[in-house]
Amino acid sequence: MIAVLISGSASAQGKPLSALSKGDELFIESQFSKSVKWCFDHWRTMLMDPANAMRTMVDVDMRNGSISFEDKGMSRKVVCEQTGMRTIFDGKEEFESYP
Repeated sequence: MIAVLISGSASAQGKPLSALSKGDELFIESQFSKSVKWCFDHWRTMLMDPANAMRTMVDVDMRNGSISFEDKGMSRKVVCEQTGMRTIFDGKEEFESYP
C-alpha cells in the first residue's frame, strides 16, 4: 500500500523501513531524482539491520520531493532532499550538499 508511504495522503504516517515493499521501492525509483534515490539507497542500506529497520520510519513527501528516515527513539532523522542530505541527531541539524 504505497498510499501509506506518501505524505499528503489521507493515511500519511510513514511506514517502518522493514515493511517497505518492492512496489514502494519501484515507486521511489520512478518518481525521484537520481540524487534523492542515491541518498535513499545509501541510508536504506545503512539502516537495514533488524535492530534499526523495525524502529526506523520512512516517509515520502511528494510535495517537497524528499524522503525521510526517522528513529524517534534515538532522536535521529535523515532527510534526502533534492539538493542534499539533512541530518538531525540529538537536536543538532546539519546539511550536506550532494557531490
